This record gives sequence, structure tokens and C-alpha cells, in this order.
Amino acid sequence: MPPHDCTASWARGLVISAMPKLGQYLPLLKSVFFLYATEEDARAGKNSGGTGFLVGLPSEVQGRTYIYGVTNWHVACDGFPVVRLNRKVGPPEIFDFSPDQWAYEPGGPDLAVISIKIDAAEHDVRFISFSMGQSTLNQEKSDPFNVGDDVFMIGRFIDYDGAETNMPALRFGNISIMGANLKQETGYLGPAIVLDMHSRTGFSGSPVFAYRTSGSHFAKASPGPLTGLEEIVLGHTLMLLGIHFGQFPELWQIGADPSAKKEASLLTDGSYVKGLSGMTTVIPDSDLWALLDRKDIADMRKKSDETLKHSHAVMTEVVSESAGAGKAQAALDDANPDNKEDFMSLLSAAAKGRSPKGQT
Repeated sequence: MPPHDCTASWARGLVISAMPKLGQYLPLLKSVFFLYATEEDARAGKNSGGTGFLVGLPSEVQGRTYIYGVTNWHVACDGFPVVRLNRKVGPPEIFDFSPDQWAYEPGGPDLAVISIKIDAAEHDVRFISFSMGQSTLNQEKSDPFNVGDDVFMIGRFIDYDGAETNMPALRFGNISIMGANLKQETGYLGPAIVLDMHSRTGFSGSPVFAYRTSGSHFAKASPGPLTGLEEIVLGHTLMLLGIHFGQFPELWQIGADPSAKKEASLLTDGSYVKGLSGMTTVIPDSDLWALLDRKDIADMRKKSDETLKHSHAVMTEVVSESAGAGKAQAALDDANPDNKEDFMSLLSAAAKGRSPKGQT
């Protein structure tokens, strides 16, 4: 009888996979932006804050998308509200937002959003579509991610973030706990996701993605002779899992070196220092979509859509009654000279109106 081959036995029921190349998802790096305290800091690339990213929600008007910047409340509303976006040519563009222009839910998840006007010809950015979320506002997807799944996040490594231009970094890990009740900096206590993934200051507000690739599951052992690698699922899955908001803390006891002379030691028994466990905490993406679907924010999109529809109707009517295309454009301009700026003003007003007591 041949000797037992442990390696072969182990491999019979397991398909080995490694972190794949990002390939078609490389543009996700362009969805990330960096935040600063002031416009001057943003231009100089100093005194850096956290990370943010762009998401897009579809409009009822064909060909139009509402784009929002997303980050943590503790980043945008507690010191770093200014957004810096990369341009295709030249230095980044600075959006000198103030804390009270960001919309958030007082006492809710550690999230803040703001409408951003993107010029596709000028800005070197991409946005994450609503369809890429793991969950929707109304129902869970049929194959949600769970513990053990692979994850990565895109964010700001403050020791090397590009200085004059945004240069994001990636970190990788796995889902460790789903649905952990954790207190966030807003005081909100609710479900969060814990990752076995290292982080550090600067990554707050980073988008976190979960993925599966062909052969990333444990395969069932074959009852008979092996005919190949079983249960390989062709293709892949990648979704926005959520938003990084912190690192899971823990207390480390300070102890003196027993070999050192007692009188030479500055440490005493019972002293502790707050450290970081190496576990990253994430706000589920469903909290983001819920914030963007809040009535005042959703009503702004609806109002903007109605204005656009009316403008289109006016333009169509003028075109049908006049041979002058210039008159049609003039009618469109008169009906809605700058609907996007109107939308941003409304969002700013709503954010101000909902500011909690004592907060800017």
C-alpha cells in the first residue's frame, strides 16, 4: 500500500486561488479622492485628512447621473471638508467645501455626502454605480458576501499619497465578523463589519470591496475518483461592501521588564495603553444608500429631474414651432440656466438645516 500523501489528500477537496489582478477594475482607483482642512493645504498636499470616493445614482432623465462624494462624518464635518480631485491635465481641482455643506444623519452612521459637479472631459475620475452595491434599498442581493470572503480597500497612505496629486493605495484582507454592533464617532451604535485587514490614519472614508473569483470556494470532496478540479465557478463577483470608518481598538497592558532594576523602570503594574488590534471596521453599504435616499436628498434629485424634463419639453416645443435652433437653446437656458448649481445649493441648505446642536 503506497504511503499516505497528505498534500494530495488536502488538495483533492480544495481549489487554490490567489488575489487576482484588478484588470477591468483598475479604474476603481480613480473613484477615490483626498480631503484636506483648507484649500491652501489641498494645493500644497500637506496636513492631510482622510479619504473619500465618488458614487453615482441614476436620474429619471436618460443619460444623466447624480454624483456624490462620500466619506466619514468625522472626516468631512470634523476638520477636513475640502475635496481634491485629479485632473487629466494639470494640477488637481480643489472644491473648497465647508463642513456645513456636507449632508449627514445626526446621531446616525459615521457618513457624510455632498453633490459634486464632475466634468468628464476635465476630471480624471470614475464613480461607483449604485448597481455595484452589495445591498439595495429594498432587498438584499441573492448572493451576499459573508465571513471568509476576500476584501480590499482603496485609500490614502499618508506617508506616500502623491503630495501634488492623489495617489491611492490598496490594502487586502478578509471578512472576519458580519453584523457586529459597534459604536461610531457620531454616537451611533449599529451593525458594522469587522475585517482582518490592517489600516491606519488616512484610510477613514475608503471604499471597501468584497470579491470572489473562480475557484475561491472550498470544493466538496468527490465521492469517487477525481476527474479534475470540481465546482469551479466560472467568472467572478465584485461589490462595494461598505465604507471604512475605523480600527478596532484594544487595551495593551504596560509591564516592566522583569530583568530590569525596579528603581530604573518608569512602568508600573496595572497601566494600559490604547492600541489597535489590526482589525478594520466598516459601515455597511446599505447605510450609505439609505442616507442618499433620505427624503430631503431624494426630493432634490426629483426636483432637478422635473426641472430637466420641463426644460426638455420647452426646448422640444420651441424647436417644433421655430426654425431657429438658437431660440431653442435660449429657451432651455432661460428655463434652467444651471440646474446642477441649483441642486448643490439645495443640498447645502438641507445639510445646514439638519445640523445637530453644537456641530458645524
